[in-house]
Amino acid sequence: LDPNQKLTVTGEPGKPGHKQAWDGSINGKGSMTIDSAESNVYVKMNLVFDEPHPMVATSKIELKASGNQTTVIWHNEGALDYPIGRIFGLFLDSMLGKDFEAGLSKL
Repeated sequence: LDPNQKLTVTGEPGKPGHKQAWDGSINGKGSMTIDSAESNVYVKMNLVFDEPHPMVATSKIELKASGNQTTVIWHNEGALDYPIGRIFGLFLDSMLGKDFEAGLSKL
């Protein structure tokens, strides 16, 4: 979403510790680090949003093979502060759903 943001990538791709950090005017500042992964099964990542709204979350992408097709399941979870964060949480799907769909369609 932000072609001018600064990206920094460290670590071995696909392995625990592989990290992508971003800093830009649209997406803010944060990072995503692989926590664990099993080839062709799942990848679990720690997400840290530093700015503009600090938050820590976990994201997991699972692959479920069925014949000649693969189902992709994308989980995200994190704690939302009470009460404002939880009210904000009610709108997350409408705010981020399009971005998730766009990401899944690029697989």
